[in-house]
Amino acid sequence: MRDPISRRDWLMAMGAVGAGAMLPSTVPDPTSLTILPLSSTSEVFVPPRGRAFMKFSFDFPEPSVEFAGLRFGFLVFTRENAYALDESAVTAAGNGDALTLTSARLTSAGGQVKAEGRVEARLHKDGEAVLCDVTAQMDQPIKAVTVVVRGIPRGKLAAGGGGPFDPKDDEVLWGYPFGGGDLFGDNTAWGMGTPVAVVQAGDGTCVALSSLDDRVRTKRFYFQPGEQGYRVELVHEVEGWLDRPNVQVPTWSVRRAASLEAAVAPHYAHLARAYNFPSWETRSDAPDWLRRIRLVVTLHGMHFTGYLFNDYARMLEILRWIAG
Repeated sequence: MRDPISRRDWLMAMGAVGAGAMLPSTVPDPTSLTILPLSSTSEVFVPPRGRAFMKFSFDFPEPSVEFAGLRFGFLVFTRENAYALDESAVTAAGNGDALTLTSARLTSAGGQVKAEGRVEARLHKDGEAVLCDVTAQMDQPIKAVTVVVRGIPRGKLAAGGGGPFDPKDDEVLWGYPFGGGDLFGDNTAWGMGTPVAVVQAGDGTCVALSSLDDRVRTKRFYFQPGEQGYRVELVHEVEGWLDRPNVQVPTWSVRRAASLEAAVAPHYAHLARAYNFPSWETRSDAPDWLRRIRLVVTLHGMHFTGYLFNDYARMLEILRWIAG
C-alpha cells in the first residue's frame, strides 16, 4: 500500500529529525525561549488558498522575538542574495516596555550558509504603538531590510487612506510610491499614496502599520494570510544609487486603535511634522478668495497624441453648465 505522506511533508520531517539529532537530550520548554524558531512558512497557508506571490521553494529561517503580543523577525537583502538572522548568534534583552534583539551573524540558502553581518533591532512601546528601529550591517551594499510581523489578526485591509476591503484568502502587496517603483503598471504591487496600511477587525478595532520616514523612499507592505492572522512584511528599500553596507531603517510603527480614523491620525500627524505641512487654518499665504473656493475643475483638452477631448468652446459650455 502506498504511503499517503507527501514528498514535502517527508522532507520536512527528515529535516526535523536531522536537526533534533544535534540538540542536547534536555530541551527547554519552547514557551520559555526568548528566540522563537519560526520560518517563512510558519502560521501561513501552504500552499496559498488565493491570489499569491512567488516565494522561496524551501523554508527560510525567521528567528523571531515576542514583544507586546506581536512577534518580530528580520530579513536583509543585498543585490545578490537574501539573508536571515542566524539563530545561534541571536540574543535578546529587555522588559515589557523595551527590548533589543541582536544578531552577530546572518545566514542564507535556507540556513545552510553562514554570512558575515550584523542586525540590531530596538523595540519599545509608545502608548498604543510599538515602534521598531533596525540597523543592518554587511560587507556589501544592502538593497532592502524587512521587518516580519506576526500576531496581526485577520480582517479587512486598507492602505494609504483608502477604504477597507475584504481580501478573503488572497495575499496582498502594496508599494509606495507608485506601486514601489512602477508608474504605469505591469507591477504586481498596488499603489499607495502614503506608507500606511490598516487591518480592521470585525468589531471595528484596527491595527495600523506605518513608516515614519521623513523622505520619499520605497516601502512595501505584504500581507500573507494564515488561519488566525497575517504574516506581514514591512520592507524598506535603500535608494538604488547608494552603495550602503550600513543601513538605518526609518522607524516602523504598529499601532492598535479603536477606529480607522484613530489608527491613521498619528501617521498623518507625523507627515505634517516631517514635511513641515502647515495647517489650512494657519496658512498666511492663502488669500481670502482662495479660502472661499469650494470647487476646482480640471478639463482634459488635447491628448499628447493630438486627439481632442474638448475644444475651448466645449470647455466653456461645460463650465457654464457646472456654474448653473
